[in-house]
This record gives sequence, structure tokens and C-alpha cells, in this order.
Amino acid sequence: MRRGGPQPVHPRAARRPHRRPATGRRRPGRPGRRPGRRTRRLQRRRRHRTHARHPRAARRRTLGNDAGHRRLPGAGRGRRPGTRTRRRTAARPLLRHRRPQRTLPLRDELPHLRLHPHPRRLPRRAGGVRPRAGHRDDVHQPHLHRPRTARTRRRHQDLRPRHRPGGGPPHRPAERPGTTRRAGDDEVPARTDPPHRRPGRPRTGDPRPRGHHHRRRGTPPHPGPARPAHHPRRTAGGRRVTTAHGTDAAPVAVIGMSCRTAGAETLTEFWDVVSRGERHLHDVPAGRWYGLDEQVAAANTPRAFLLDSIDGFDARFFGIAHRMAAFMDPQHRLMLELAWHAVENAGLDPQTLTGEPVAVFAGAFMSDYAERMTARGRRSDGAAFPGTMMAFLANRVSYQFGWTGPSMVIDSACSAGLSALGFAVQGLRAGDYPMALVGSPNLFSAGYYTTNAYLGGALSPTGDSVPFSAARNGYLRGEGGACLLLKPLDAALADGDPVHAVIRSVGSAHNGRGGGLTGTDQDSQTALVRQTLAKAGLTPRDLGHLEAHGTGTRGGDATEIAALAHLVDGPAAGPDGRLWVGSVKANIGHLEAAAGLIGVVKTILALRAGTIPRIAGLDEADGKLPVGDAPLGLPVENVPWPAGSTPRIGAVNAFGLGGSMSHAVVEEAPRPPRPATAAPAAGPAGRPHVVPLSAGSEEAV
Repeated sequence: MRRGGPQPVHPRAARRPHRRPATGRRRPGRPGRRPGRRTRRLQRRRRHRTHARHPRAARRRTLGNDAGHRRLPGAGRGRRPGTRTRRRTAARPLLRHRRPQRTLPLRDELPHLRLHPHPRRLPRRAGGVRPRAGHRDDVHQPHLHRPRTARTRRRHQDLRPRHRPGGGPPHRPAERPGTTRRAGDDEVPARTDPPHRRPGRPRTGDPRPRGHHHRRRGTPPHPGPARPAHHPRRTAGGRRVTTAHGTDAAPVAVIGMSCRTAGAETLTEFWDVVSRGERHLHDVPAGRWYGLDEQVAAANTPRAFLLDSIDGFDARFFGIAHRMAAFMDPQHRLMLELAWHAVENAGLDPQTLTGEPVAVFAGAFMSDYAERMTARGRRSDGAAFPGTMMAFLANRVSYQFGWTGPSMVIDSACSAGLSALGFAVQGLRAGDYPMALVGSPNLFSAGYYTTNAYLGGALSPTGDSVPFSAARNGYLRGEGGACLLLKPLDAALADGDPVHAVIRSVGSAHNGRGGGLTGTDQDSQTALVRQTLAKAGLTPRDLGHLEAHGTGTRGGDATEIAALAHLVDGPAAGPDGRLWVGSVKANIGHLEAAAGLIGVVKTILALRAGTIPRIAGLDEADGKLPVGDAPLGLPVENVPWPAGSTPRIGAVNAFGLGGSMSHAVVEEAPRPPRPATAAPAAGPAGRPHVVPLSAGSEEAV
């Protein structure tokens, strides 16, 4: 080799910069260089050995399209699909019917599932597919779950979950029926150990002693199904109370309520409408249902139970800017007003509750205000974001009143209000918060839902339909809302709060596949009512009045009456030994999301007045309804409901369009004890009278 001067260049090396970069597999760290001849020969031998050892690997093919040829895991380089395969793949739709696959669920979803080094050998039942009768998977095969070596067993033991994030006990194998453990063994029932476990070793691979999970500070013992746990809690006032988890017998008091319906602005006006049998049904004025389909408008004259005005709102009273109030859904405004009136009805100053952990649950269904603003070309800004979201239906109330409890919106269609009541009662009994507000408004600003409901056959084509009548042909929409302020009965009596009624029990369920996607069946309704009554320790015979869902549809009313006839098998607690069934929708229309709560308000007023109101517009019930098969009654006149030796009890039904059902049991308020001595005469009528006044300032009062 010569020193200095230009070095000789090999002819092949001179051509390398001009060569096209190789596309084959490259060595690590040597970009752009094609593997040598010997390397390629070794790679072919290695692939040949793999295919000879695993015949399935030779038959694997790539999956995908022209853009990116995704390969199966472990499939090697693969090859590009042919032209016919690519065309057939590209022509497939994005949504197609696929055969159910045997997917392996998460370990947390199946406590009995073990982490196995060979997941392909797991039994079929681990994949969520039930094996057919007589299949070999029905036979217990311990070798499929047993790690083969000590090293695998240690790795299998280390990878299992130590404890749950919430502090509860770890997952255990499937429970064997009829086996129990000692009281000190983590307070959980015994579970079956795997075949490879020794009796003396920890069951979960946790080196800590048993019960260590529960000796951490602030973590109560995890209750097992053998007995309920009683955990002490503290209320907002610092008083120590004890709540029993798993029970549903603690009564909840209604200390405040408010409502607004067609023809009624207050509770007194609402009872006058119901007791007199009035029906405030009017033609929809032009421009009220903006965007109503011309076909629907020409087919019938739109009629509904409307509020007098939904555009009126005192924004300054709530400290809301005019620009923000203009973009607020009228349902948000109505919810604020109903909440304020409910708190005042309880005799409380809303300002004194600021900072308290009061919960707010709202039932919502439809919000078409954004559709109206968009259709009219109204320019929006950031104020429309919180003004049209349904979450702010409850969040805005919590913000305005300064409440720090849970705040959420429940949407289960026409049973939303009663479903929200169930969530509130459940939290009060658990001691999660000392007070809860439940509200549900229903207003409609555009015609989208009305158009589709009419075309779907839900609305009455004639604009005049009475529930349970022979001429019923659909329901009529109604505007309004209701609000309830709840508190545990013991706390309400101790604090001297007014008690309008007592919520004994609330239950919710779904129809499953019984009545289709948009309906409920008889058996599901009967089962829900029985279950809800049983939680309160009652039977169907203890009911005297039931506020039915009763929308006025042909099939819905017939199914509900049939379910009630099958439910009551003997004399009921109502007048004449009957269970009297009513429907306030004949007076104020179907309030949809607020239908359940307005039914509760009507039932409470009926308990206080001792009268079961008539069904407005019903002169004679449909003869095809199975009313005579059971002690049921459809009141065509007001029925007196005098007090007896036991408290009077009513119930409310609410069924959602999607199959969600809710049922509530309401009992009259506890009767005050009679004073031993007569009170001194005072006032012009011999009794003192209190006239509460409310205003925004002292000058206004």
C-alpha cells in the first residue's frame, strides 16, 4: 500500500454512491447497506427452521390494505396482498357483521381468571363464551392453570394484584358455595384455592399478614355479604350518626317543594287545577315551535299545555349578566326559579346555606334551545357554552347557591325526574350529604322533537287525548317543572323543618328486551313495583292511590293497567278497598322529564288534602281495560280519602322512552301529637298566623 497521494479505488466501490439504496433488511447500525450473501443465506435457513418447527407460521399472511400492510404478531416479514385481495378489502363497509371472537377479558373483570403463561390454552369459558353441553371444556383441567416450573410460579405470584386501589381486599378465586372463613380472615367469605397452592401460603402472593389491608389509617373493614357493616359518619354539623349500608328503610322527608305548570304558578294554584279537573290545553302560537315540519303542521293543529311565558327571567335577582342570561336555555332559568322557591317553601334562607354540602340532582330530557338559536342565525360567543349544556342544569344551581355537594344531571327520558329522586334518596340514606335538591324542568323551544314524535306515532293526531279513555290516541306535550328539597326524617324533625310527606322507597330498573326498545312490558312493571314496596316493608295492599304514567297512548295505558291488575290480589288501602289510579297528564300534559316529579307533588298534595282528584276529561273509562279484574278504580269524580289508624300511602310510576322505569312510594307526613292543653287564643280567628314575605332587599319588603 502506498503512503501519500490518492489511494486506488475499487471499481465496485466507485459505483456505490450512484447505486440505488437497498430495500432489504439492514444490519443494526449500518444504514443503507444491504446484508451480505452469507447473511441472507443464514436468514433463509433460520426461517426454514422456524417453519419446519411451527407449521402454522408458514401459513400466516399479512392483513391490511395498500396504505400499511399490518401483520399478525409473530408473522415475520409477510408479503403484500394480491390485487383481488386489496380490491375486496377496500370494498368492505366500515360497519359490518362480524362473528363473535374469543377475546380474553381483563383480569379485574373475572376474579377467577389466572394469569397463565400460555393464554391460548385457557378454557373457552374464560373468553366469555359459554361452552356447549358435553364439551371438553366442561371438564376441570388443572394442568391448564398450573404453572409448570417454580420460576413460572414465582413470576405468576408476583404479577397478581396485591390490593385494590380503593383499599379493599384483593381479588380471590371463585367462591365455593357453602364455605365460610373465620371472622378474622379479612371479613370476606372463603374462596377456592388453585390446585397448586399450599394451605399455609398466602392466597394472593402478598407477604403482608392477613388483615393488613384493614389496619391502614382511615380504612374501615371491607364488609362481606354475610352481614351488613355499620360505619359511623359525621354530618355537616358534626353530629355523629350511624348509617346501615345495604338497607333501604330509612325514611326521607320532603321539607320543601315547588312547581310550575300550565295554568299554575304556585302549589296552591296547581292543586286548584288538579282538584277542579281543569285542562289548560291551547293551540301553539305561531313562532313558538320554531322549525316545526310543514307536513306535521298541515296534518293537525299543534296543541300543547304551555306556560304563559318562558322568556321572562329576573337575571339581576340571581346576579347574572344580561348577555349570559340571553344565551341560557330557558330550562336553566326555570330550574333556578324552582330551586329558589323550594328552599323558601322549606322556611330556609338560601344565603344561610352557602358552603353547605347540599346535593343537586336534575332530571333532563331534551334541550332544543341551541337548535333554535342556530336556525335563526344568532351570533354566539362563549356565553352559549355553559348556557346550552345540560350539565349546567344542576351545576348552575350549585354555583348560584354556593353548595358543595354532588351536582349532576340524570337523563333516562320520561323517567329522568324520578330517577334523580332515587339517586338523591340513596345518598341521603348513606350519609353522603345532609340535604338534597331534586328538580326537573321541561320546556320546548323548537319543533325537532315534536316533528319526530308525531311522525313516530307518539303524539295525538287530533290534539285532544285523555288517558284511559276509549278515544285516546297519543299523548300531548306539556311544559313545566317541579322541585323537591329532601332531608332525612330524623334530622328534619329534630331541626323543626316542615315535613310535607315522607319518601319511603324509590326503585329503578330497565325493561331489558321485554317490550322492545321504546316500551315496557307488564312483567317488568309488576316486578319493579313489588321490589320497591318490599324495600320499604310494604305490600301492594298498603297502597291507596297510584299516580300512573298514563300518557294516553293505546298500548301504554293498557299495559300499565294490566300490570296493576296483576299486582293487586286483594282489597287495597284506598277508599272502598280499591287502589285508585290517576294521571295528572290529563290536566297539564306530559311533562316528559319532569313527569315523575310532578306526579310526586300531586300525590303529596292529595295526601295533605285527603282527596284523590279525578282524571280530568274522563267521563267513562275504556271498557277494554282490565279494571274490573282487580280492586282498581279510575276516578271520574273526586274521591274522599279520610285518614285512618295507619298512615296513608301513595305511589308514582314513571316510564322512560328507552325502557327505563322508576317507582316511588310516598307516605303522608307524621301527624303532630295533640297538645295536652289548648293554646291561648290569639289573632282575629283565635289562632296565630304567620305570613312570610320574601324580597331581594329590605326596601322591597
